[in-house]
Amino acid sequence: MLSRGLAILARNYTVLGDYPRGTALAREAAALTAGDPVADAQDQATLASLLNLQGKHAEAQQVARLALAALPDDERPVRLQVMMEIARSEWNELQRAQAQKTLEQAMALAQQSGNRVAQAELHRQRGSWHARLRHIRDAESDMKQAIALAGASAPLVANEARHSLAGLLLLEERATEAVQVARVQLEEARKRLGEAHPLVGRAWWRLANAQCVNAQLDACATSIGRADVVVRQSLGESHPDYADVLRIRSQLAAWRQPESDADIPLLRRAYAIMRAWYPRGNEHTQKMQTELGSRLLAVRPASPQARTRNLDEALALLEAPLARQSATGVPLRPNHRSTLAQALLTRDAPGDRARVRALLAENLRVMAPYPQGYSARFSDGLCEAQLLLREGDAAGAEARVLALLPGLARHQAVTSNRFSLRDAWLLRAEIAAGRGDRRQARVFLVDALRHTKASFGPRHPAARRLEDLLSAFDRTGRLAHSHSLSTRPA
Repeated sequence: MLSRGLAILARNYTVLGDYPRGTALAREAAALTAGDPVADAQDQATLASLLNLQGKHAEAQQVARLALAALPDDERPVRLQVMMEIARSEWNELQRAQAQKTLEQAMALAQQSGNRVAQAELHRQRGSWHARLRHIRDAESDMKQAIALAGASAPLVANEARHSLAGLLLLEERATEAVQVARVQLEEARKRLGEAHPLVGRAWWRLANAQCVNAQLDACATSIGRADVVVRQSLGESHPDYADVLRIRSQLAAWRQPESDADIPLLRRAYAIMRAWYPRGNEHTQKMQTELGSRLLAVRPASPQARTRNLDEALALLEAPLARQSATGVPLRPNHRSTLAQALLTRDAPGDRARVRALLAENLRVMAPYPQGYSARFSDGLCEAQLLLREGDAAGAEARVLALLPGLARHQAVTSNRFSLRDAWLLRAEIAAGRGDRRQARVFLVDALRHTKASFGPRHPAARRLEDLLSAFDRTGRLAHSHSLSTRPA
């Protein structure tokens, strides 16, 4: 009885995010059930889960394999739990083919036994892997199957699948759909768990993330404020969920003050949390690297020395995950290469332009399964136009921008694309001014200002900066450097 109580406590601490305490209790429980292979396997599965959550994948695999070896063949539910943890540890130890084989074996066993909840969990796990490998359609299918299989009988499993599905939709920037799924996740979590549970905090930050991408910035501010309170009180400020709260707070601040560096300390804290929590090269850490690099590139320090320091740090942050990509086997998100391409074009050292072209070409290939309105398609097109203009091909640059405009105008539900449409008008103004057509350049500046005010309001810093740019152009007849293509947060 003591071992069962300890195991329950261990699982409770897992839900609360106190993994070290949960691990200690799971070890105690396992020590007390050493003579009972079924009870021992259950406790070892809990222990392996906790070890996997803390990035101790080799130990998790060893624990789970020992439990599986001692387990009778007819104990299918426990066998499924153990196999799931083995698959997770194999995946994270970069034994990807073996992990997929283990998961498929578990899936077959779950189907044979009619265990719908286990099937749901396995579909969610497989969907998560598909998403990381950018197998978008397969990932979406698995996640939707997980929700359907879990249904009302396992609402928490279904809600975890909704969390994953909303994340996948955000990966594709299907932001309106992501908001809808995240709202259902939040409503279900609040209904079943109350207002103070960590999974409710997690649902709040997922909704905030979707709202921010969907240009619902005021709603995002409300949601992330709710998430901040719940996550801090239930999990503390060193948990990965709090890193995501900080990340979204930074993203919101960046959209509202694109050239300010006030949000960068938030991202630095988030990055430090992820590095302390996950092993080197983990995708959560890499995501923070991308965002921090992007923000360092976007802000406008007063001194040239500070700008150079920011650029150097941004390049270091963005180059490291690219170098590790072949080792991890997990493709980087397209916006990582987009941001690195812009950083290289900003530096413009010998060889940088060739690398920019290579990064844009690689992005074009990997973005094939992404929606036509995906923001990296437009930011990469603008980067290509900027490169053509720098090389003296103004006609080619203008043609590239003109080709982007119809698609950009159609896909304004994504915040990034609103900034990209502004950038397209600014680049057209720069091209017109370069050929001496001041009247047309002014028309494009007015178009950029009108669009920015309509998208973000007349008091938004981007609108005020465009007013200053237009005023200076009217006084001098010259177009100041717009810095336009570096001010979109990742």
